[in-house]
Amino acid sequence: MVEWLAGNRIRGTSTERTTGAGFNPVTTAGGWKELVRTTLTSNNSTFSVTIPEQKRYYMVLSNYHTTGTANPYMRINADANQYYPQRFSMNGAGDSTPTTYTGYYGNVSGQYSGIPYFSVDHWANKSGKEKLVIRNLVMQNTAGTSTATPNAPNRAKMVGKYTQTGDMSSILIHGGTYYGNATNGSEIVVLGWDPDDTHTDNFWEELASVDLSGGASATLSSGTITAKRYLWVQIYAEVSASSNGAFTFNGDTSTNYAIRVNTNGAATDGIWGGLSNLNFQGTVDTNPVFQNAFIINNSANEKLMMGNNIDQGTAGISNTPNRKEYAGKWTNTSAQITSINYKSNNVNTFGTNSIMKVWGHD
Repeated sequence: MVEWLAGNRIRGTSTERTTGAGFNPVTTAGGWKELVRTTLTSNNSTFSVTIPEQKRYYMVLSNYHTTGTANPYMRINADANQYYPQRFSMNGAGDSTPTTYTGYYGNVSGQYSGIPYFSVDHWANKSGKEKLVIRNLVMQNTAGTSTATPNAPNRAKMVGKYTQTGDMSSILIHGGTYYGNATNGSEIVVLGWDPDDTHTDNFWEELASVDLSGGASATLSSGTITAKRYLWVQIYAEVSASSNGAFTFNGDTSTNYAIRVNTNGAATDGIWGGLSNLNFQGTVDTNPVFQNAFIINNSANEKLMMGNNIDQGTAGISNTPNRKEYAGKWTNTSAQITSINYKSNNVNTFGTNSIMKVWGHD
C-alpha cells in the first residue's frame, strides 16, 4: 500500500514517520495487520486458521512442504461444496475455467512430489458479496539448477470467487486425492486491512529504503538487512540508457539461479537455469520499470521468488506498456537472504528517480 504524504509525495521526511529500534519501519496507522497464523509442529494432512475478526481485505501467505506426491487445495469456511469457480494458468499456458471444484488448488496441472510451495492471495471480503481472490503461486521444482537442467520453478496464476456471501471465518489447506502430509513448519498467515484501521502494529517492516537521489548508479543495493522469513520487494527504476536489471542475493554471482518468465501473455514461459542472477527483464529496456515481488526466505530451502513487472514502453498514449510475470529461485540452502542487489547487466546506470523498498516479517 502507498500512503500519499503532503504535496502528493510517496517519500516521507523523518518528521512524517515513526522510528523503531534497530530499523526505520513506516508505522503509519492502518497498514496490513497480522490477524492469525497456524504453523505446523508435526506432519499433518490438513492445517487451517480461524479468522478472529472481519476485514474488508485479506492478504494470505501460505508456505508449505509436502512429504509425497501432492495436489493440495484451499477451502474457505471448511466448505466442501462446489462453490469455487476459478480461472487459472500454469506456466503461461492457456486459461482453464473449472466451475465444479471444491477448493482452490495449490497447483493446477497435476501432482508434484515433496517440494516447497509458496502462495500469496489477495482477497476482497465485501460483506454480502461473493468473495473474490487473486492468487500467485510458485513451486520449487527439482532442487538445483544448471544450464543443461534448468529446474526453473513452476508458477501458477489464478483468479477465483467463493460464491457464498457470508463472512470468511476460516481458511483450510487440504491435501487432495494425491496428498501425503504437510510437513513440520508449514504455515498459513492471514493479514487484514480496513480503510478505517488505526492500529500501528503493521506486519510489513521496512528493512531497506534506497533511492538514487544523490546520483545515478548501476546498482540499487539494500545493504545488509535483517533476515526475515517473508520478503516483499518493490522497485521503480529509470534508466539513463539501455539497461536490464537483475537480482542477486548475499553477493552471490555464481551460477545458482534459475528463472521462468512470461512476456506479454506469450503461449509458453521462457525458462533458464545455471544463471549468475535473476534477470526477469530479459530484453534491454530504455524506459521506466516497476517491479513487485515476494520471496519465501527459509534458511534450509531454496529461496523462491515470484512477481510481476511493467516497463513503460515508448512514451505516449499510442504505445502500450509491456508486462512480465515471473518466478525464480536461488538454490542456496544454508543461509537466509540478508542483502539484495538490483544491478544493471551492462555499463549503463539507473537514473536519480530510481527507488528500491524491501519489506519483511517472520
